[in-house]
Amino acid sequence: MKIIREPKDVDFTVDGRELTPEEQQKISAYIQYQKAIRAKNITRLSAPNRDKRLV
Repeated sequence: MKIIREPKDVDFTVDGRELTPEEQQKISAYIQYQKAIRAKNITRLSAPNRDKRLV
């Protein structure tokens, strides 16, 4: 594990408020979308290996 350093001349701030239901919905939709993309990429990568035979 490595230390993550802040970029030079960039300050990160955090807003400690609760998320609105709309923001929660958008985040959930984004996570589901990314999982679907990842699942499709894994299927594509593993598909050619199914036809290979071990001799």
